[in-house]
Amino acid sequence: DGAAEGEGTPLEEFVHPRNAIYVLGSEDHGMPKSVVRDCQEVVSLESVNYGSYNVAVAGSIVMYDRMMKLKRAEAERNEKKRQGKAKKNDINHNSSIKGEEDLK
Repeated sequence: DGAAEGEGTPLEEFVHPRNAIYVLGSEDHGMPKSVVRDCQEVVSLESVNYGSYNVAVAGSIVMYDRMMKLKRAEAERNEKKRQGKAKKNDINHNSSIKGEEDLK
């Protein structure tokens, strides 16, 4: 007997781990419960018009979601680094201005 449709964390809420192996269930029977028990995470895909997606489509959706979320997280990290460097430069600039005033 397979895992029921809709079990697991909805994909839009799922945080993909840096390293992962994705196991996809069959279109007709889902994933065997014995396999689901061995998984650290279970993700579900919502479907508006169909009971489930073709396994190739489901895999593509999950991989696209993974790549977009990882790309977004990397951009956010880079932005924080850039802001940190800018703040450090502001502090250094303010220190040099204060030093110049002290000389007057």
